[in-house]
Amino acid sequence: MELDQEKLTRNESERSRELAQRIRRELGPCSVQVLGGVGALESALEAVGAVQPAEGALPELLVVVDPEWVTLPQQLADRVLLVCSEETMLAACAKQLAQQGLYRDFSWQSRGRALQTALFCRTDAPDAAGQLAGYEEELDILRERMELAERTGEEQGRQLERLRSDLSLSRSHEQDLEKTLNSVVQSQFWKLTWPMRYLVSKCRQLWHTFPLFVFLATLRRVGISGVMAQAKAKREYKKLFPGKAMPADRFATPELLVKQAANQPAGPLISIVVPLYNTPQQFLVELLDSVQNQSYRNWELCMVDAGQDETVGQTVKARAASDPRIRYRKLDKNDGIAGNTNQGFAMVKGDYVALLDHDDILHPCALWYVAQAIAEQGADFVYTDEVTFEGDIDHLTVYHFKPDYMLDNLRSNNYICHLSVFSAALLAKVGGDERAEFNGSQDYDLYLRLTEQAKKVVHIPHLLYYWRSSPTSVASNISAKMYCLEAAMKALRAHYKRVGVPVDDVTMIPNTPGFYKTDYTITKPGKVSILIPSCDHGADLRTCVDSIYRKTTYADFEVLIIENNSKEDGTFRLYEQLQKEHPDNLRVLYWKGTGFNYSALNNFGAKEATGEYLLLLNNDTEVITPRWLEEMVMYAQQERVGCVGVKLLYPDNTIQHAGIGFGYLTLAAHMHKNFPVGHPGYMGRLVYAQDVYAVTAACLMVRKSVYDEVNALFAGTADEAVRAKYALVWPQLQEMRHLAALLKRAAEKRGTMDLISVETRFILDEEGKPAALLPRQSGEAEGMIEQFMIAANVAVAALARRKKLPFIYRVHERPNPEKLALLMETTRALGLKTPLQSDDLPQMALRELMEEARDTPYARLVSEQLLRSMAKAQYSDNPLGHYGLALQDYCHFTSPIRRYPDLAIHRILSDHLAHTPKAALYDRYGAFVRAAAASSSECEVRAMTAERDCEACYKAEYMLGFLGQTFPGVIVSASDFGLYVELENTVTGLLRLEHLPEEELRFNGVASLTDPLGRPRYTVGQSIDIQVAACDVSMGRVSFTLPPSAD
Repeated sequence: MELDQEKLTRNESERSRELAQRIRRELGPCSVQVLGGVGALESALEAVGAVQPAEGALPELLVVVDPEWVTLPQQLADRVLLVCSEETMLAACAKQLAQQGLYRDFSWQSRGRALQTALFCRTDAPDAAGQLAGYEEELDILRERMELAERTGEEQGRQLERLRSDLSLSRSHEQDLEKTLNSVVQSQFWKLTWPMRYLVSKCRQLWHTFPLFVFLATLRRVGISGVMAQAKAKREYKKLFPGKAMPADRFATPELLVKQAANQPAGPLISIVVPLYNTPQQFLVELLDSVQNQSYRNWELCMVDAGQDETVGQTVKARAASDPRIRYRKLDKNDGIAGNTNQGFAMVKGDYVALLDHDDILHPCALWYVAQAIAEQGADFVYTDEVTFEGDIDHLTVYHFKPDYMLDNLRSNNYICHLSVFSAALLAKVGGDERAEFNGSQDYDLYLRLTEQAKKVVHIPHLLYYWRSSPTSVASNISAKMYCLEAAMKALRAHYKRVGVPVDDVTMIPNTPGFYKTDYTITKPGKVSILIPSCDHGADLRTCVDSIYRKTTYADFEVLIIENNSKEDGTFRLYEQLQKEHPDNLRVLYWKGTGFNYSALNNFGAKEATGEYLLLLNNDTEVITPRWLEEMVMYAQQERVGCVGVKLLYPDNTIQHAGIGFGYLTLAAHMHKNFPVGHPGYMGRLVYAQDVYAVTAACLMVRKSVYDEVNALFAGTADEAVRAKYALVWPQLQEMRHLAALLKRAAEKRGTMDLISVETRFILDEEGKPAALLPRQSGEAEGMIEQFMIAANVAVAALARRKKLPFIYRVHERPNPEKLALLMETTRALGLKTPLQSDDLPQMALRELMEEARDTPYARLVSEQLLRSMAKAQYSDNPLGHYGLALQDYCHFTSPIRRYPDLAIHRILSDHLAHTPKAALYDRYGAFVRAAAASSSECEVRAMTAERDCEACYKAEYMLGFLGQTFPGVIVSASDFGLYVELENTVTGLLRLEHLPEEELRFNGVASLTDPLGRPRYTVGQSIDIQVAACDVSMGRVSFTLPPSAD
């Protein structure tokens, strides 16, 4: 109940804060008076700097909370804001205000989840028609909300019916299974075969446990030498690891333990601090064994005892008598967990300190891995994974596999916990002790202080700490100790104050004790440009845009809809309607690139955006949380944050996206996909803000400045401040650049052909007509990505071939010998070094030919002729290899959102990684891959033809505006009927033979037009000025002639 009440109070505070900020921003009153309410709004207004009026003076703005229960004063301010937290009946109050000359200002409207409000201003009696129109607009909004609520209710009703149907089917299936099971166990056959089943079970047990059988199995697995090595390791193990109550070989093999004991890292003395308090004897003995069993030997155990149980001291002293590394001190009084731990810190002699609870257990390899991290990585703060157990050590309940150090995770939850080891110098730097005012979360406060100052935080991804759970311990349930939660929030507030990060509030996430939410103060407010690529699907776009304007409480935003080759007339009518509804902050941009290029679409939109923040948003999304932009901006404003994503849900309220991480079966995938929306996730990861490796661009916010900074880094033009900002990731980018260069060199050695191609970038105006044509530039980043994509495609195809999976390969067969012979003739005529034979040419020979031509005027011609001689790449269910890339294995795997073969491969691999039997794979995909390969190849040809024709038509339409104008160009090919000339803007047109001044010219069959004496007059690569003569838009043709001065 306390948590529920806290949630209600927090919601009220958030809504009040949002309204107060809007009042301050949009109304800007010099003085404000609040009547009614419980004080939440008044406090929020004070927090944003609102001033109370002087005594006896009228405020500039009067805010009335729940006017149904407030008596209005006789004299009113010139502006009155009615706020309704529960009731929305304003008719009586509006009538009373009208009597004093205050009328409704319809330009002020309630937004999102904020408190419902209505603004009344002192003015002359408004026109009745205007008032009527204003109230009709309000009614339209209410009708729209009612319709939406009804639709939502209907959808939820249908979903409930589906769930009931599924539940009924499940129960029916369960009953069928029970009947089947009963029929089996009650059958005569089952009863008669009981002795045989029992005998088989016992034989299996003996096979795995009988010493002779175990020995034979080991001998078969490792051989005689391996058996001898194991025997030797066991003998050494008995000497080195004396623990009896908690033997080390329960956690690790004797071979590993002996190996680690013989190979000690060059680590420091590690002091393990353990505060004792009436520790049960069994727990204490197990703890002592686990420390003495450490494979790392350079440690000391500092134990401070504030309890009354004398047997605790006796047990520790007995151990200390035989092992001087164990030190014990009896405390005069109990100073609490923080004070007792500080007494342990005072005993420390080592350079590093480890914290260990008095009833927990260390893995025997724990300190060895810690010392290795210190020695090899220079870590001054180290933490490990941990596991919770109840009773016996074999009864493990919760495995906590932690991420590497992530600040936002730590600010949301003390995920570090155990085992933590830190340098004594770092401890001294942050004060040298734990603080009693944070008892219950004293370790959390300490970890926050230590990580603030640490130079190198290292996470060891091994379960090296065993946390004992008891009914009253935090390990069992943190809500058992509510004071811990209050102390944790207090520690967080102190942390933000130390690091100078302004926050509005730190609160506990309701119903999930131990997890906290920080509301950062938005110190860098700015316009958010919401970029929505759109291609038809008008209903989805309407839902998306309406939800933005209905739910959003952040005031400063604009919506940019990026139109991408829509075909339906209704889509363009929707654009016009949306622009009329939101003329101030909604624009439609027209992009006419080819196909679906999500990056290009958003880059185009980003150039037109006027905001400081860019929000990439899919058109099939719907906003469901009012403060969504505030939540994203408060993280995106921070320089340490690259981009911000959100939790996305499917329509059935299951998780679609909650961050991308690296998994066991996949390189990268959506975490918690298909989990119910109310599920807390693994270790609460679905309830708090956290750092992840990547987020989906379906809803992604980034500072616009990041775009420019990253481009400057790659171009080498970044200033010192930008280089310092990206210093942490720059080494990784350099490694990526190096790896891409290695992949490119390997491709060159194989003979991969690097052909010359010119692509066009189309800039369109608001009417969708071409406004400019530019050569598309491919930078270093694009080249790096291309190499990594090829490497991924190769790896996946090789796996499929090795595993003999049903698969869709990308294949490119050897070129036609006749076409190669024609190519050879052309290159010889051009004077290039040409292979003597055209049959069965290796890729390297053709690559060398292309490189021979690259720096000549014929480079473009040779590249085109070489491309024409090649076979068409296509899809196949057989691994026929890829001639052009000189690869045995290749497929299209990296773009499942835009290519069907990639999507099909992802499905096949998902089933394979889920251990689907191969026979089942072939039943499911055997015929499918053949049909999909053939269909995809056909569709690809049609798509490329349509793309090429579309580009030609756009180029012709663009050149219509330049009829009669003169441009410089380059001859790119010659033919019997004229010359093809390419302009700087990539437009290619035909300069016919009859438009040339020479009376008699002939095509030499290679690259030139010659005069009757055979002398070249016009040759490929030659510069020439042309005049635009004609443009046929429907055919995509442009015709040139020579300008008058050239005749």
